[in-house]
Amino acid sequence: YTGIPLPQAVETTIGDLAKLATPIAFLILGGDFDFSRIKGNLKTAGGVIFVKMIALPMVMIPIVVSMGYRDADLLAALLAYQTPVAVSSYIMAQQAGADEQLAGQLVVFSSAVSIVTLFTTIFLLRQLGYLS
Repeated sequence: YTGIPLPQAVETTIGDLAKLATPIAFLILGGDFDFSRIKGNLKTAGGVIFVKMIALPMVMIPIVVSMGYRDADLLAALLAYQTPVAVSSYIMAQQAGADEQLAGQLVVFSSAVSIVTLFTTIFLLRQLGYLS
């Protein structure tokens, strides 16, 4: 912001640290994840995951397709509507004093479900000729 260039070593170090932010957050989540508390949030987490990973894309992707978007633009829309819950939401919930267990469960479950839902959606869109 000041216009003063940083030495290359400092810029490289800062860039490398920025690349590690998400993996470190996943490690923190993995170390703090409590499998015994899943049962208490199962209904809430299941509903959120269903809406985020299945219902929302089922509504929005046909709208995007009907607007004429194809290939890279359609894929960008798909990723906007069907990606897992961001790992940063877990860290934010911790810092805000919110339900960090539910936030962590949403990250874990949506990441697992996205393996199937993203593959299936991309496969279907390719078969229908919307993605090349």
